[in-house]
Order: sequence, then structure tokens, then C-alpha cells
Amino acid sequence: MTKKAMPEDGSKSRTTAMDGRAAAPAPAGADSSAGRGADGTVDTRVDTGADTGADTAPSRRDRVIADTRAWVRGAVVGLDLCPFAKGPEARGRVRYVVSEARSEDALLVALLAELEHLAAVDERECETTLLLHPDVLDDFLDYNDFVGRAEDLIADRGFEGVVQLATFHPHYRFAGTGPDDLGNATNRSPYPTLQLLRERSVERAVAAVPDAATIYEANLATLDALGREGWAELQRSWLPDGAAEER
Repeated sequence: MTKKAMPEDGSKSRTTAMDGRAAAPAPAGADSSAGRGADGTVDTRVDTGADTGADTAPSRRDRVIADTRAWVRGAVVGLDLCPFAKGPEARGRVRYVVSEARSEDALLVALLAELEHLAAVDERECETTLLLHPDVLDDFLDYNDFVGRAEDLIADRGFEGVVQLATFHPHYRFAGTGPDDLGNATNRSPYPTLQLLRERSVERAVAAVPDAATIYEANLATLDALGREGWAELQRSWLPDGAAEER
């Protein structure tokens, strides 16, 4: 089942899914440097423009990537919240990008750059991209609204049907749920994150799963069995402050 993210004020919701069938987004022109870690995973730091003003210390960016990778491995893959994630992560085909954007416009620039990069490289080199933006859109309502701009961009740039967007945020909230609903944890990442997925990869992954529509329900059962205390304990491996908190 595909769920929708919904702001607390009831404004426009955005469709998203842990199985990657969510739709979305876009942007270009960033100066980037990339390399593979010892495990083969792509680590990328991206400078998105003069208006960012963010802390550029490599140690901070390394921490953002490390926290996010711990979340991917511990929750997304470890709890099998997304059965399609294990392969790309194990094969080192996940590109982790830290944007220093501090405005929505700068983030759109970074997003287009990564969209164009994903479309240009062979999927054997990079199958999916996680664009991490810790300095902008910390508020989930603002983040949710921004997804609309991203969706417009993907359509305007002609990437519809080529790349999909999946959305993750520290304060993610699905439509029809309360802020403390544990089911929201499936899409609660350490930092605001936009994931770019290749449409062809998603189609192959969905075809390989007997009933992809049951993924969301299975995730709820997994989190219910884990419980709040279990989830809080798991969070300690990736929360930026190193301490579990209820998100």
C-alpha cells in the first residue's frame, strides 16, 4: 500500500512509499567530488552554491553520511522496511550526497544536479541516490510543501518516467496518523532526505515481490513487534546526537 505524507494542518499531501513507488523530483549545476568507501559505497559531498553558508568541515559531512548509512543498514535494510534496498546497498551502488544548501532554491540546484547525474551514469555504478540536506527544511510541513516544487521540476525537465522520488524526514508523518504513531518511523531518517530512484530499477524490484502492496502493512507489524523501547534503542546507532528520542 502506498501511503501519503500529510501535514498536521491538513494542507496538500504528498504520495510516498517505502517500496520506492512514490513519485518526484529534480535540479543541476553543483560542484561535487565523489569516491567509494572501503565497502564500495559511494560517498559524495556536494557544494550547492554561494548562498549555502553551511559548516563545510569534512568531519561534519562524514558524520551526516555515517548516521544515514547506519539508519539504512539498521532500519531500512536491517528491519526489511524496504525489501528493495538490500541489493543496492550490498553492491555499493548507493550514492550518499550531503548538500550544504540553506535555502529551497539552493536545494533545487543540488537536486537537479543529482537527477542529471543519476540519469547519466550506468546503474552498475550508481543505482540510487540519497540527497541529505541537514541545513534546510527541518520543519516537516515546509519539507512536504517543497516536494511539490520538486515534482514540478521533474516534469518540467523531462525526467518523468525516468526517476522517482522517495521522501524521508526526522519528523515524517503519514496522512491519518498522529505525530506519535510508531508507524511513521518507517520514513523517519536522521536528516531531511530526498531519495532518487531509477524507474526501471523500481519496476524490476516490484515485479520480484509477490505482493508489493503489503509492504506497508508488514512494516507496521514489524514496528509493533519491536515496540517503542526497541525502536528507541535501535535509534541510538544513527541519531545525530547519539541519544534515542521518540520521533
